[in-house]
Amino acid sequence: MKKIFVIAFLAAAIHFGWSFASPPIKHYFLDSKIREMADQGRLFNQHEMLNEIMRVVEEKKIPISQKDIQFRKDGNKMRIAVSYRTTVSTPFYTKTYTFSSAHMGVYEQRR
Repeated sequence: MKKIFVIAFLAAAIHFGWSFASPPIKHYFLDSKIREMADQGRLFNQHEMLNEIMRVVEEKKIPISQKDIQFRKDGNKMRIAVSYRTTVSTPFYTKTYTFSSAHMGVYEQRR
C-alpha cells in the first residue's frame, strides 16, 4: 500500500512540475525561432518569417495568433516582437505567465 502511495505521489509531482515548467520551455523555443528569423531576415521575406514562427507556435501549442506577432521595419532593420500570457491551473494553485520577445536584425526586401 505504501508503494502505491509513493508511486502516485511521484506521478502527481511529475505531472504538476511539468505543467508549470512547460510554458517557459515552450517560450524558449519561440524566442529562439524569433531570434533566428531576425538574424536571418535577409534570407526570408516577412511572410516566410511569419510562417516559420507560426510553425513553432502550432508545434508547441503556444496560445498566440498571427496578429500577436509584430514586424516593424526601420530602414534596413526588421524588429520582430511578440507578447502573450498563458495560465496554468491546478486544483491547488493557478499561475499566469507573461512572456515577451523582441529581436532586431538586418532585413533586405526579397523580390
